Amino acid sequence: MKCVACGQEAVAVCRFCGRAVCSEHVCQGPALVLPAAPSTPADKPAAGLQVDGAVWCGLCHVKAIGRA
Repeated sequence: MKCVACGQEAVAVCRFCGRAVCSEHVCQGPALVLPAAPSTPADKPAAGLQVDGAVWCGLCHVKAIGRA
């Protein structure tokens, strides 16, 4: 795979959009991983997990959305 920014050999894939990035263009930061929706309305929503050092391409725009 080639880096989306420069065409060099990729070393990682963006956790959010799947774009490939090389070691020069890789960005890292925290990512919040949310569990699937509860199986029944009576279930309490589970807390998410923060993953530090998640790979990000730096090009996609990650936005928070509310849960229904």
